[in-house]
This record gives sequence, structure tokens and C-alpha cells, in this order.
Amino acid sequence: MIKLTPAQLKDYDGKNGKPVYLCYKNKVYDVTSSSIWAGGDHWNLHSAGHDLTGEFAEAPHGEEVFERYPMVGALVEEPGKEEKKEVPARKASFIYKSAMELNKLHPHRMMIHFPIALSIASCGLLLLFLATKLPSFEQASYYVQVMALLSVPFAIGTGFLSWKTIYYGKMTRVFSRKILFSIVLAAISLTVAVWRTLDPQIAFSGTHLSWVYILMFFLMTPTVILLGYYGGKITIPS
Repeated sequence: MIKLTPAQLKDYDGKNGKPVYLCYKNKVYDVTSSSIWAGGDHWNLHSAGHDLTGEFAEAPHGEEVFERYPMVGALVEEPGKEEKKEVPARKASFIYKSAMELNKLHPHRMMIHFPIALSIASCGLLLLFLATKLPSFEQASYYVQVMALLSVPFAIGTGFLSWKTIYYGKMTRVFSRKILFSIVLAAISLTVAVWRTLDPQIAFSGTHLSWVYILMFFLMTPTVILLGYYGGKITIPS
């Protein structure tokens, strides 16, 4: 185990092929193997080679993330000097502070469960209708799908809030995929809900349009599964 002063820790910033070290609660971790710390930069928000203890409160994950990386040493004070902890510059507006306080309640993580669960449930009920031909299952699937549609704007809104305040709106592959599938889900949900409302017998007609409607309905399941998958990539990065 090595001992590093803050000045020495700065040498491990991941630049020019250097190892990527960071400090949390005086423990130094080697995160060189992590793709989300490539080049010593994490989401364009945090830089390697520093004590990130003061910044950790804003992270969307817990301390267990450090269990994935080897602890290589400890941070010590420079001889004859009092350790100075770096405080990152943050926006101090009332709106920004309010948004960060709201994000501590994890509203997006709660809201995203509604469209995911309700969309899958509505597809399951429609599948039961196709298997049994009981109208009650089709009607139930429609009502549940409408509830899923109503929850989509809240899930998208809270997701946008978290993206802008926690990740400063940085566009990465994961976020672009989440935005894309959110738009797809909203479009499908709105289309099938309006279609079924205007034509209550669409699922019963047995025509080509009926099967197009049913196919669109079932497309919601893989869409919300992909949304959940990419959400997990953000919350629990590999």
C-alpha cells in the first residue's frame, strides 16, 4: 500500500497513459480499468487525481461502487502543510439547488417503474385476450395502457431533470439511447391509445389493420425493457 499526498495524487490523472487514481475518505482507488473513467474524466463532471469525497454526495450511486476497484493506498497530508480539500465549482442558483434537492429523492427512479410495469402488464392482458377471446381482457389491457401513457410524461420529465442537473446534460451513447427509446415509447403509447379510443373494435376485427395495431401494442414491451436496461447502465455502470 502506498501513501500519496494531494500533490502526488495529481500525477495519477489518467492523462498521457498514466494510471487513473482517485481518493474517497482518504483511501486511494485505482479505476484505470473503468471505461467511465477513460482518460481520467468521469461524465465531464469529475477528474481523476483528486480527493472526490466532497463531490460524492451528488453521485447517483452509493459507496459500494468502490468495491469493484482495488484500493492501492492512502491519502496523507503533505509534510508541514495542512491538507486542503478541493471544492468543485457548482451552480448556485435557487432553481439548480432545488433541482438537486429533488434529485436526492430519486424521482426518476420511482417514476420510470410505472410506464415499464404498466406497459408490460397491458401487453400481457392483450396476450390473454388473444388466447381466450374474452373481451374483458382486451378492455383491461386498454385501460392499463392508458395509465401507462399518462405516466410517460412524468418519467421523461424527471429523467430530463436528472440528466441536466446530475450529468450537466452531457450527451453520451447511453443517454442518446434513453432519449431515443423514450420518444419511441411515447409515440407508440399515444398511437395505440388514440387508435383504440377511436375504434374500440380494432382488436376484434381480424383485419390487417387489427394485426398492425396488435403488433404496435406488443412493441411497447421490448421498448420499455431497453429503457430499463440503459437506465441500469447509468445507475450501475459496468
